[in-house]
Amino acid sequence: MNKEVDNIFDDIFSDITKYTKDLTLLYVEDNKIARESSALVFKEFFKNIIVAVDGEDGFNKFQENSVDVIISDINMPKMDGVLMFDKIRQIDKKVHLILLTAHNEIEYYERSMTLNIDGYLHKPISIAPLLTILDKISLQFKLKDQLARNNKMLEQYQYVMDQNLIVSKTDLRGHITYINERFLDTYGYSKDEILGNSHSFLKSDKNPSNIYSDIWDTISVKKQAWTGLIGNKTKKGDISYSKTTISPILDIDDNPIEYIAIRQDVTDLIPE
Repeated sequence: MNKEVDNIFDDIFSDITKYTKDLTLLYVEDNKIARESSALVFKEFFKNIIVAVDGEDGFNKFQENSVDVIISDINMPKMDGVLMFDKIRQIDKKVHLILLTAHNEIEYYERSMTLNIDGYLHKPISIAPLLTILDKISLQFKLKDQLARNNKMLEQYQYVMDQNLIVSKTDLRGHITYINERFLDTYGYSKDEILGNSHSFLKSDKNPSNIYSDIWDTISVKKQAWTGLIGNKTKKGDISYSKTTISPILDIDDNPIEYIAIRQDVTDLIPE
């Protein structure tokens, strides 16, 4: 059983330190013995630790350094921890704050309620509550990391799509809000000539008369993607044929918020 508990602890510790190890901790504590003993614990989670000996020193070092997490005692000379956090919050709304409290410091706790504190640790520090708070903080950095990775992948997907496909987006009224370079190259218009207008200026007599009503019914009423062959007129008057998919982008309630059209140029495959 102890081995299982140790394995669980190791997994939690590993998950936390994966995201806290590169963060900078500002540790504020006026008691030298408590400061030195707790710093040894914090070194297990943070490689970079800045130490301050009171609230005023902590506030100054916060201003002088790039800090991710602050752990501070409450009752200190010159400036207490809550006042220091209040001054810090006026400058930085995102830095993570943890208060070290004694059981008889309820009035400080009440003052800190509006400061978006990440957690409270009772002195002397126990490892389990510390792990709980740091796990919550590390999760936020994990989510930021995943978001950055996802955005990077989306950028690459969009690059590949823009290199090979003709892309445009419209708002709910059909006004064009976005076109890529392939759109400009294919139809010969400038961005100023296109953005804010509808796709109607591309219409040609090469399409069935009911195609546009069919498209609108599919994407706005049925809220489904429409796929088919469309012949659009370029600025020079030529006809450019494309295999086209027009799809609604839906919100959480399945209501369209915009429409995106993706076209693959197949003009060379169409007999004259």
